[in-house]
Amino acid sequence: MTSHAEMLVAFLSGNAAVGPAGESSKWWLDAGVQGRLHLTPQQVQALDDIFTEAGGREPTLMLWRMYQTLGSAQREQFAQMLRLARANS
Repeated sequence: MTSHAEMLVAFLSGNAAVGPAGESSKWWLDAGVQGRLHLTPQQVQALDDIFTEAGGREPTLMLWRMYQTLGSAQREQFAQMLRLARANS
């Protein structure tokens, strides 16, 4: 099973679509990720909606739409999380 941190790294590095995306790939539902990124309930819902609408198709478009859901400060925090996750892998 892929951890939320691994999915986050895959998402941030653009390598998320290596296989079928299952429930375990919903990194935005992880309380730790929500806290670090200060995701609002509306953003969490939007990310979930984007994931559901994609239905496993067009992963690049799905990831781009998810990225656009984040504000600039959240994107910076995302980048910091990526650096930490890469350093620990």
